[in-house]
Amino acid sequence: MWSPNLPSGTIMMKRDIIINIKNYNILEKEQHLKYLLEQPVRGVVLMVNSGNYELKKGIVNSLDNLGNIKTEFGELGGIVSERDKFLVCQVVSILENPICEDKKSLESIRYFQEQDKLNNLSILTTIFVEESGELRVIDGNKRTIAFYENRKDSIVDEIVLPVYFIERKKWKHIKK
Repeated sequence: MWSPNLPSGTIMMKRDIIINIKNYNILEKEQHLKYLLEQPVRGVVLMVNSGNYELKKGIVNSLDNLGNIKTEFGELGGIVSERDKFLVCQVVSILENPICEDKKSLESIRYFQEQDKLNNLSILTTIFVEESGELRVIDGNKRTIAFYENRKDSIVDEIVLPVYFIERKKWKHIKK
C-alpha cells in the first residue's frame, strides 16, 4: 500500500488553536447533542452524558493550524496513514492520488467546496480532544476539509471557524 510522507511539525493541541472557549447554554447543548445522536459518532453523546466529558465551543483562528488537525480518516481508498489518522491538509491530495479507490469522498468534498464558494455551506465541526491533548475532527470532516481547501492558498492565515469540542472534564480535588 502507498503511504504519503507526512508534513513535519508538531501535533496540534487544544491550547494551541482553539480560542474564545465558552460553555454552552442548556438549550444549545441539548440541540448539539441531539444532532450528534443522529451521526455516526453518537457514542460521544454517552460520554458527555456520563458527566466525565464536557461539550464546549470555541474558534479555530488559523488556517495552518486547522490543516494540522487529525481527521477521522485513517484509510482512504486503500491508502493507509503512516500515523493513526490523516490530517485535514492531507485528505484531498490522498483522494486525488490515482491509486486511491475512494472517488465518492472526493466528489463529496468537491460538492461542499462549491457550496462554500456560494456561501451555502453551514460548517458544523465537532472536535474531540484526546487524553494527550491532540485534536481530531470527529464530525463534519468533509465540510471542514472543503473549508480548508478553499482557503489554503490564501496569503492570510487568519480564519474564523466556530467549532464544538468534547474533552474530559478536569476535576478539582478538594482537600479535607
